[in-house]
Amino acid sequence: MSKNEKMSGAHINRRSFLKGVAATGAMGAIAAAHPAAAAQAASENKAAAKSWKDKPDPIDETLISDAGTYDVVVVGGGHAGLICARVAAMKGASVAVIENQNEKSYIRGVGGGQVGTVNSQFMLDQGAPRIDEGDFLREWARRNVIRHNPRRASYFVKNSGRVLDWIIKDVSKEQLAKNCHGMSCPPKPTVLQEVSGWKFYYGTAILGSIWRDLLKTHQDKAMADGAKWFYDHHAEICDLDGSGAVTGVVAKRSDGKYIRFKARKGVALCAGDFSNNREMVIDILDDLRHQAEAQGDINLVKTNGRALIFFQGCL
Repeated sequence: MSKNEKMSGAHINRRSFLKGVAATGAMGAIAAAHPAAAAQAASENKAAAKSWKDKPDPIDETLISDAGTYDVVVVGGGHAGLICARVAAMKGASVAVIENQNEKSYIRGVGGGQVGTVNSQFMLDQGAPRIDEGDFLREWARRNVIRHNPRRASYFVKNSGRVLDWIIKDVSKEQLAKNCHGMSCPPKPTVLQEVSGWKFYYGTAILGSIWRDLLKTHQDKAMADGAKWFYDHHAEICDLDGSGAVTGVVAKRSDGKYIRFKARKGVALCAGDFSNNREMVIDILDDLRHQAEAQGDINLVKTNGRALIFFQGCL
């Protein structure tokens, strides 16, 4: 693999496979009729055939300006990225948050009013039965046909409850009582917790409108601890050193200029999932691919896989 390839990430926007096939056929006919069109056709066909799995062309180093060095660079300022920045800054790290949205219309997280956890003290206080962690993990593995990541699943089970309790700890009991509750808690005796061997658990906190206020509070505290938000910046590629370790991010500003953010300790990718990227769903997620085949299309959520596409350039 060349050095340029190692330094490359992946562009976010992709043309569809079918569009690429159509373009290939049309350009081939033009090139056969007119030699001067051959070079242009080849270039356009190459662009049309790009996949989310392809590495992009490297960015000219002369076009990249230096944005400085931080302990942690966070890509994406939504739920995960904002809390990541808050905790890192709270622990004394210098933090840069690369956010594609502009500051005026910045939405700190899409949704988020319902937060699923395991054994949050808030949920236990709402009457949720305490969940056996081992039992929960076994049910998770069974429902995913053991395709999940056991280590990450265990981390979620052991920590999600206390993380939620920490996020809401500054909210008064009066505010929580007025605005928040536990879904279906306390459970009614008539509600089944197991059907034909499939188990169900109580752990979803309904935080409603207070959730975005919480995120705003955590952002304010992160910035008070020195974290910096860089709005109108789109992460384009990640930088690697000779060992393959990620050392930073090159972002593109809304004015078209490229900026490099160096990271001493790490880069956190918090830019969402891929459930609205048709090509990625078909390639990776069998369940949704089957749904698409049955229904004729995929119309799910808002995220398009930008974090995973970006990360592809680190491999």
